[in-house]
Amino acid sequence: MIDTFMFFINLSFIIKSNQGLICQIIPDVILYQIDNIKLREKILANYQLLIIVNLGDNIFEDVARPSCILQLVKSAKARTNVLNLESKSNKHL
Repeated sequence: MIDTFMFFINLSFIIKSNQGLICQIIPDVILYQIDNIKLREKILANYQLLIIVNLGDNIFEDVARPSCILQLVKSAKARTNVLNLESKSNKHL
């Protein structure tokens, strides 16, 4: 499914300067939804992720959709370390 935020992320790739920074508050589905695989691959191949924060629900009044902050910068040597932290117990990290 195409979502509007996908359009705006791709548009930001086009309109930002070479040294520009991209920072957006967007739906958290970019982090895990199958429909966003190509967008995630594009980001990881061409940009360095500076910040990803999963904000969860109730960030905006009258918006029931979970959100995240995505901050990235264009990098000739794009390198992002991705860590998958899984708790073996029910304790929150």
